[in-house]
Amino acid sequence: MRARLWLATLTCALFLTATGVATWVIEPSSSQSTSEPTLRYIQTTLSDIGGQKEAEAAGIGSPEPAPDGETMWSVTATVPPSDKRENQTLVPTAHGPIAILTIPPSSDPEKAERVMPTHASVAGLDPDTGKIRWYRSVTPAVDFDHDGSLWRAFDLPSEIISVSADGEYAAFRLDLQPTGHNDDDIFSDGPTPSPSQAVVVLSTKTGELVRKVETTGDNVLGQALTNDSLVILTSSTYHPEGGQISAYPLTDSEAPADSWEATGWLAGATADSAILSSTVERQPCNPSRCLNATVTLNDPTTGAVQDTYDRVTTIHPDGGIERLTDGQTPPTPDDEASWNAAHRELVDLHTGTTTDITGHEVSVTVTPTGRAWLLSTPKTDKQGTTARSWLPIGSTNPDGASTTPSTNPLETITKGPTYENSKHLALIERTTLTMTAGG
Repeated sequence: MRARLWLATLTCALFLTATGVATWVIEPSSSQSTSEPTLRYIQTTLSDIGGQKEAEAAGIGSPEPAPDGETMWSVTATVPPSDKRENQTLVPTAHGPIAILTIPPSSDPEKAERVMPTHASVAGLDPDTGKIRWYRSVTPAVDFDHDGSLWRAFDLPSEIISVSADGEYAAFRLDLQPTGHNDDDIFSDGPTPSPSQAVVVLSTKTGELVRKVETTGDNVLGQALTNDSLVILTSSTYHPEGGQISAYPLTDSEAPADSWEATGWLAGATADSAILSSTVERQPCNPSRCLNATVTLNDPTTGAVQDTYDRVTTIHPDGGIERLTDGQTPPTPDDEASWNAAHRELVDLHTGTTTDITGHEVSVTVTPTGRAWLLSTPKTDKQGTTARSWLPIGSTNPDGASTTPSTNPLETITKGPTYENSKHLALIERTTLTMTAGG
């Protein structure tokens, strides 16, 4: 395991022309030694800000119009075969989506062993044309893939990549030194191997570095962005008890953080609040039990509780929760069918508005200048979900109490793999999503 960890971490060290946050590379103490690796320090992180030319050099093509009536434009990027990993994602922002492509080293995609990516291409796209607004290369890679291994169990995609409520900032977490702990460590209350991580915050409009925070010795268990601060949960163990939450101002890159004792898991943020949960789980049900959590909105600088929600069944770090409606009796913890059939509501924590979502699944979709809640039919074994209606995140009706979902077509930005002459390509498109009838 140590040999695999050393090889995986070594591939993350790619020298760039620009300096930035610090990273670590693990080296063997000698070619014949079986002792613990030693550490050496390397400066590297963000390349200079570029544009379409630099993006094309990294394999991201120019946008092409699509004449089918539903697709406005499409962009393809050449990516090497991956070892059963996701290698692209879209980040919704106020200025158009950010596309992230992780670039793994050349490897046999059929191998079961996970290969760490060397770096990531990060590109801000114009939502109207698909053209590159800015481009940067990031090393180590923004690693948003999750293969289910316990050593990354808390690195949910929304925690690796965070966006502020106003869409002006995006934060990316970088693994500078993976710990490589044993699977049982995650269930232990004792100390764990010292990791080294960094969180970088970029302006979604320009790609400029706004703030960077490095951590060594504590685990980063969660991160989130309000409109004016980077919020990070750290702990010496894999539990928030005994850990702390720190809010780093975005208006002053050198200003110290305001910190307070963690009272739960950091699960996301609104414009001016940190979202804390009583449980680490986010999704409604797992093989053993279904979620019944308590969620609080906390002042990010003091920890003072601003609001509390109980009987929460799903947590969306984008700023929403699903909960049992008042008067709904909670089913038994392991009765998934009853939980799915129970009366539920979506609470948009940005506004406090509620929407009846009984009989629907809720997901977040990327739109040209942000994101939206998508309400769909429940997934079955034989077919996927079908979009029925949608809500803009952070919306409110004049009455301030509830929001009615729209069934109008929705402009979305989508991603997916494609192939051309045996090339592995990432496909990004702006399309019109038509809602199906039925509620």
